[in-house]
Amino acid sequence: MEVGVFLQPSTVDKAVQQFRTAADAGFRSGWMPQAFGIDALSALAVVGREVGGIDLGTSVVPTFPRHPTMLAAQALTVQQSSGGRLTLGIGLSHRFVIDGLLGLAWDKPVRHLREYLSILLPLVRGEAADVAGETLAARIALDITDAAPVPVLVAALGPQMLTVAGRMAEGTITWMTGPRRSGGTSDPRFGGRRPRRAVRSPSWSVPCRCASPMTRTRRESRRPAGSPCPGNSRPTAPCSIVRGWRDQPT
Repeated sequence: MEVGVFLQPSTVDKAVQQFRTAADAGFRSGWMPQAFGIDALSALAVVGREVGGIDLGTSVVPTFPRHPTMLAAQALTVQQSSGGRLTLGIGLSHRFVIDGLLGLAWDKPVRHLREYLSILLPLVRGEAADVAGETLAARIALDITDAAPVPVLVAALGPQMLTVAGRMAEGTITWMTGPRRSGGTSDPRFGGRRPRRAVRSPSWSVPCRCASPMTRTRRESRRPAGSPCPGNSRPTAPCSIVRGWRDQPT
């Protein structure tokens, strides 16, 4: 098991500074979201050149706004820049963001994810994509040399999403889940739910993003999450990424 840190810098310079601090503190990985701030993969391309000794990840990049060929090119560029340290976490985002804020159709999201991965995954592994789906299509290969294959994790909790992740990706990435849920998603049966096929990867990765209170004493750390700790006016706490692997039979 490895422990990383979730970072949300407001500038590229701050991203470099925060990742360097995390690396110096001994964290194995640093993860950035793609939300309403700077572009995570662009920032990680710079971090990858400037900061060594720490793995890089996204948690997560929404799929709907970017065609999978564009996302594959971005991810491979970061992989090239960082010497192979990127893990690409992707997710559907939320209906109110995709439909309400961006005006994109939130139509059959599981189908969208399946078609998205069928294009993205060959490309980030250095292969050609030849897909004609109902909503997405690509007949293309990318010419990005000296880039290692990019592991892809899928944000998934429900049985349909977990089945797609289990069949196609290297793992799933969670947010604010407890040990029972996280333990279930680390099993190829997904806590008793049988996917239509076994997990694709023999090593199933489950990074778990959770709040980690930064306090002076253990007693303060046990305060409810909604109660501000002494000297801290914000009720929320920094987040850490606990990443585990479970080897599966092939």
